[in-house]
Amino acid sequence: MKNIPSYKEFKSLDIDQQIEILMQLKRQYRVKDILNVWGISRGTFYKLIHNLNVPLKKDSPIQDNTTFTISFNGVYAGKQIAEKISKLIDIIDVTKNFYIRLEIKEL
Repeated sequence: MKNIPSYKEFKSLDIDQQIEILMQLKRQYRVKDILNVWGISRGTFYKLIHNLNVPLKKDSPIQDNTTFTISFNGVYAGKQIAEKISKLIDIIDVTKNFYIRLEIKEL
C-alpha cells in the first residue's frame, strides 16, 4: 500500500489529476485497501467516485450524460475560500447552465 497517496495528498491535486489517480488506484488495489490508507468511509469513497465521474467497473467507459456537482462544507479561512472559488473557473463549462447555492457566513 506504499504507492497509495494519503487522502490529504490526493485532495490537494487538481480535478484531472484526482480522476487519473483514482482510476489507477481502482485498477491496482481493492477498495478496502484504499479506504484503509485514506481513513475514509465506503460512502465517502463512492461519493467521490460519483462526483469525479470515475467508472465503477474497471472496463466501464465514462458516459456522456454526466452531471457536474461540487460542494464545500466546513470552516475555511478567507484565503482558502478564494482559492477554491478561483479553481472553479477552470472546471466550469461556460456553455452550460447551472443551479448554484452559495452561502458564506463570517464567524
